[in-house]
Amino acid sequence: MAAFLNAPFAVERGMKLFTNTSGQREQIGYALNLRHLKDGWTPELRETYSKWFVLSGNYKGGTRLANCLAEIKKHATESTNRPET
Repeated sequence: MAAFLNAPFAVERGMKLFTNTSGQREQIGYALNLRHLKDGWTPELRETYSKWFVLSGNYKGGTRLANCLAEIKKHATESTNRPET
């Protein structure tokens, strides 16, 4: 809900949940929710989130999983690399 509302604390709290879960399904769910957030990213949080995409390449699944992860990465990169306005 916080991510949907773009709450100022959404990135920090979302990343805390994201990094404290070990299941690939849960991590993908958090990555989906974090991907469009623009505000609230620190350099450390961006780095942690970016590194997850490398690790997620080891997840088990078919072509649909690989495509899903690629789309999440695409949206996340677009959101977190936009200049502040």
